[in-house]
Amino acid sequence: MGRSPKSRSAAWVKTRSAGAHADSQDSVTPAKAARLIQLGRAYLARPELDDADWRIDVVVRTDRAGGATVEIIRDAVSG
Repeated sequence: MGRSPKSRSAAWVKTRSAGAHADSQDSVTPAKAARLIQLGRAYLARPELDDADWRIDVVVRTDRAGGATVEIIRDAVSG
């Protein structure tokens, strides 16, 4: 979980090889999205966090021969 003064963010990190053909956003299946939402809600159930705004981001690292690229998709999962 990351945080700012007004919100929290959970990040799901995915590493792919350069040959992967799926779109980054497609790597989050409905089952994975449901699990991320469940985990986020469980974390935020603590009394001091019950009114915090939150979001789920996806971070995709793609390994390539010349190095790696990183893509951050904010608000990737709605819940």
